[in-house]
Amino acid sequence: MMRDKPMSRVALPAAVRSLVVVLAAVLFLFGLTGGMSIAPGAAAPGPPQGCESQQRALDSVNAEIARHNAQPHDFVVPREQAAADAYDAEAAQLNARGSQAQANLSSCAAVIAKLADHGTLPRPSQDRIDKINAAKAGLPPGYAPPAPPPRNSLGGVAVAPPMQPVFKQLRQKGPWPDDLVLQGQSKPSVGTPDPARNGAPIPGMATDPSRPAVVVDHIVPIAQLMYVPGFLNLPAEYMYVVANSPRNLQWLSAYANGMKNSDSVARIGDADPKWVQEQIQLENDTRATLQDLINQLLTTLPPSR
Repeated sequence: MMRDKPMSRVALPAAVRSLVVVLAAVLFLFGLTGGMSIAPGAAAPGPPQGCESQQRALDSVNAEIARHNAQPHDFVVPREQAAADAYDAEAAQLNARGSQAQANLSSCAAVIAKLADHGTLPRPSQDRIDKINAAKAGLPPGYAPPAPPPRNSLGGVAVAPPMQPVFKQLRQKGPWPDDLVLQGQSKPSVGTPDPARNGAPIPGMATDPSRPAVVVDHIVPIAQLMYVPGFLNLPAEYMYVVANSPRNLQWLSAYANGMKNSDSVARIGDADPKWVQEQIQLENDTRATLQDLINQLLTTLPPSR
C-alpha cells in the first residue's frame, strides 16, 4: 500500500494487498517549505503579510488530513477491499489538494516579496479595505473597464465614472516614511542633482527649505492600473498593495511629479530627454511586471475569494 508524503509517494510492495492486513495510505501535514511535514506539537510559521487567505486554505486541508489520519486504516483484503480503496482515494484527493494549497502559499509569498522589493509593503487598515469593497460593490455586474481607456482634456488616461469611487480609495494619502528605499534609491536631499532637470539641484520645500522638494511617485499611475487586466478582480487588500507597493514607487522631484500630472511620464515636457526615455522604459517594464504579479496572485486565491 502506498504511503503519501508531501510532493512524493512511496509505494509498498503490491503483494501485501492480497490476503493480509493492509495499512492504507496516511498523509502528512503540509507546510510552507515544500515537501516538509510539520513536527507534532511544533508551531507552524506565520504566513507572509498578504498571504493569510492562502495560509487559511492550507490549514483547512491540514485539518482534513488530520481527520483522515485519525480514522481506522487497517483493512483486510480482499474482504475490505472497497473500504481500503475508498480510504486511499480520499488520501490521494487530500494529497493533491494539499500540494496545490502549499504551492499557492509559496507562490503568494514569492509575489509579495517581489512587490515589497526589499522594502515594506503598505498595510491598508480594515476601514480602507471596507471602503474599497464598498466601492467595488457599486460597480455594475460583470463590469469591464472600457478599452481603449478614455482620455481627459489634457490627453491623459481618465478613470471611467464607474471606477472613480474605487480609484479614490486606492490612492495612498501619505505621509510616506523618509527612510523608504525605492528602486534602490534613498530619499534625495536638498541639492541632490535632479536627473529630470539635467542635474540641476533639487531645491528645498517652500514651506521648509531644509526639506527637499521631492515626492513619492507611482511609476504606473493608479489611473492606468485601473485598466490593467485582472486588477479589478483582485481582493481589495491586494488592489491597494499592488498599487502602492515599493515595486510601483519611486522618489521624484516635485517638479517632475507635477509635470507627470498623475499620468504617464511620456507626457512630461521640458525635461531631460534621456531621463524621459529611461522613465518611459521604467514605466513599461513596471507595468509588465505588475501584470505578471497580478496574474500570479489571481491563481493563488482560494475558491471562496
